[in-house]
Amino acid sequence: MLLLEFGKDELTMKKSIKRLLSAALTVAIVITALPSVIGAGAVEDTLNVEAVETVTITDPRTQPEASVVCPPGYYDEADGRQHLPTMVIVAGLEDIAYHTDYNWSKAIFGNKDDEGNYVGGSLNDNGVFENGDSLQEYFRTQSHGKFVLDPIKENYGFPETVNPEDKENDVPGDGVIHVNLDRKHWNVAKDDADNIEREAIAEAYKKAYPYIQEGEIAKHNRYIEPGEDSPNKLMDTNEMLTIILFAGYDYGSRAVSINTLDPKETTKMSESHFNNFLDNNAPVLEGVGIKYYIASAENRLRKSAESADGTQHYEDVMNAYGSFAHEALHYIGIPDYYPYPNNSGRTVEDTAEWVSYRVDSLSPMGRPYGKYVNKDLTVDNSLRTPYTLDPWAKIRLGWATCKVVDPPENGSITTETVKAYDYNNIETQNETILRVNVPGNPKEYYLIENRQFTGYDIGMRYDPKYIDANSNGEISC
Repeated sequence: MLLLEFGKDELTMKKSIKRLLSAALTVAIVITALPSVIGAGAVEDTLNVEAVETVTITDPRTQPEASVVCPPGYYDEADGRQHLPTMVIVAGLEDIAYHTDYNWSKAIFGNKDDEGNYVGGSLNDNGVFENGDSLQEYFRTQSHGKFVLDPIKENYGFPETVNPEDKENDVPGDGVIHVNLDRKHWNVAKDDADNIEREAIAEAYKKAYPYIQEGEIAKHNRYIEPGEDSPNKLMDTNEMLTIILFAGYDYGSRAVSINTLDPKETTKMSESHFNNFLDNNAPVLEGVGIKYYIASAENRLRKSAESADGTQHYEDVMNAYGSFAHEALHYIGIPDYYPYPNNSGRTVEDTAEWVSYRVDSLSPMGRPYGKYVNKDLTVDNSLRTPYTLDPWAKIRLGWATCKVVDPPENGSITTETVKAYDYNNIETQNETILRVNVPGNPKEYYLIENRQFTGYDIGMRYDPKYIDANSNGEISC
């Protein structure tokens, strides 16, 4: 399966997509506009050179320059990797408790052996992760081992009052701190939900801080403003990742069913998002403002048994880390690749004009950002595992490079030329990324890659938006 992605270095999208290559394309292709908020779509047509109308897209967020490589975290010369210190706080509330049977350290930071060494994931014969799948493993594979989440040094562990079977789910030094807040859950659908959430997060920081090793926060504040000789006292997104998990349900669960609660009640839900404290008015720990954070919920709702009378029942399940991957990629500088709801106030809206440009399963920054596939290849639509990161984002983050090539004279590119990702050799870039510039316009180009139904792309087998090579492994251009 070959994917063609059309990239842009500025926020201008063609209303017509027919001026792409000087040679005609006679196959269905996938075209993605990056880094703007437009998605992808399939087009089956003969594409010829012609003049096109353009429209300038204004996005209220700062968009990164596609030509700039911005590796996240800090570089450690000892191991040659980028490291991002990560703090995870799980917060219980007065009206809903956190789960002691969830191991968030394994879900975020991955598995370790008896000696404390990281143990990577492995795939079964169906290409699905057999074990070791985690946010850490996702970033390890996508970055070719260049990017690591480091749990902050803390000494919290579950108290003796916790069920003995759950004691190992939070132990000192695993990067996770559990706290109980002196407040009830708020209504995520109300206009002031973000501000109430910020108040709850500030309380969570205050209650978690006594368990954090002294000096652990301040030592990570390294960013120096131009012209200054000391850190700016606000924790930058490249200095520390903060994840807050509130007890309760992910707001996305309402798409599965909200009728386990009152149909109008959203008081036990939290929305997964990357956010910040406004006007630099951030909670201060060790003299450093912790401005940025990812907030989410511990649980999702999943359909379970159906009663004899037809009543549908639901069960609580641990929230999958797919939403955290999407938000963490925002955290380190990758934008959304989809249009927004019509009432969002954004310039690019989810109207019929833009629907065909949606990225969907070509990237975790599309919508949906992933699909959870069980080991037997059945699908659990209530959960999300992120799709493979798209090549534009990999290049942007310094995790991959592309080879610039001219449009092929014979009109074809083969799967022998474009190698797929190899999960047996992740430490070096093994997949091929080709960049084909659009003649006459240096701002436009194709990114060509070979994606397979395995690993983080296992869910793509359930999405029709891809290109299959023919029996000779060849796609016509």
